[in-house]
Amino acid sequence: MITTRPMRPGNEADLSWVQPPRPALWWWAHPTLVAETDDGRLVGYASFTISLPPTTALAAVQPREIGWGQGMAVHPDFQGQGIGKQLNAARVAVMRQLGLTFFIGHARPGHGAMIRLFTQHGWEAMVTCEQEDGTALTYYMGAL
Repeated sequence: MITTRPMRPGNEADLSWVQPPRPALWWWAHPTLVAETDDGRLVGYASFTISLPPTTALAAVQPREIGWGQGMAVHPDFQGQGIGKQLNAARVAVMRQLGLTFFIGHARPGHGAMIRLFTQHGWEAMVTCEQEDGTALTYYMGAL
């Protein structure tokens, strides 16, 4: 059985499988939920922050209303078991408890599981941007 819970001090080392690696401070700059097995192994995470991205397209949305997805991953050995969906549901619940009403997240083209997760929640692809490293990110937005 997999349970979700808030990340705790000391969990950073248990997420060493996350690529690219995150510095310890990153984990504490964003509220993070983890997926934990019965034996205590952390096999996934989902994080967010409360902010307004630099775009005029969202000028009507107040910063305090936006949950900005900062990352989500499931350990390769545990993918395809619904853990990403479980983590996202927990992340959405926390954002709603905080009074957020809008979500923005991103996925790389070809990342079918993340794209399905976003679209099944009703979030729409709004824009694709090329990153400095030449990769693209598509941003998904919608109501929580």
